[in-house]
Amino acid sequence: MARDIGMAPDAKVYRAVIIKSYADGSVFTAYEGPYDKIGSARARVTFWENHFAKRDNGDKATGHVEQCQPAWEKAPDRARRRTARTSAASGDEAPKDPVALIRAAIAQRRGMHGSHAADLLAEHGFTEEADRIRAEVRAQMGHLSAKQALQLLTAAPADGTDR
Repeated sequence: MARDIGMAPDAKVYRAVIIKSYADGSVFTAYEGPYDKIGSARARVTFWENHFAKRDNGDKATGHVEQCQPAWEKAPDRARRRTARTSAASGDEAPKDPVALIRAAIAQRRGMHGSHAADLLAEHGFTEEADRIRAEVRAQMGHLSAKQALQLLTAAPADGTDR
């Protein structure tokens, strides 16, 4: 689905393509724009080249300017990207145990919040456990990590069985 940015279809639109190379070997490409003038896009490329040159730690940035069409593909919103990343199981099928599911998610992703763990459980059909975690998140005024949610499930299961 393309997004119209309010310009004529034959208008000249530019974007800055910045390639950021870090000292550890990782390389990322960033796109900035749209700009209606080529000079604005060139200025962004120059900004990033100078910004990385000042670091003096082996990082560097290069870039170029592309002429584009005034319609852009919409990137997925952050919530959908997060859900896709956390729901992707390392194996072929998701764990059948809520504790194993959260453990697998914690192993894949650092800094997971308790509410994200609850969303993941609800997505896989563990609604009772998800509701318990959400209630604890509310009780802790939002200060609950996924590891703490895991401890909540392993310490006192709702059905009284040991895990």
